[in-house]
Amino acid sequence: MDNCDPYNDETLPEAPEELVAELSSRYIYLYETITGGVFPFPDASKSVSDRINKNLKEVL
Repeated sequence: MDNCDPYNDETLPEAPEELVAELSSRYIYLYETITGGVFPFPDASKSVSDRINKNLKEVL
């Protein structure tokens, strides 16, 4: 709230790298705790849009 207002600001500032890393770590921890499995990291050789399209084709 000190840096921006997501409801009123037209553009938002970039999230600090440390925050992104911390939130990613927490997400992975929660995923593994809930599922009992290992977090499946995506194939870094494919673009985000390619992965989204592939996943959408599997459910549609």
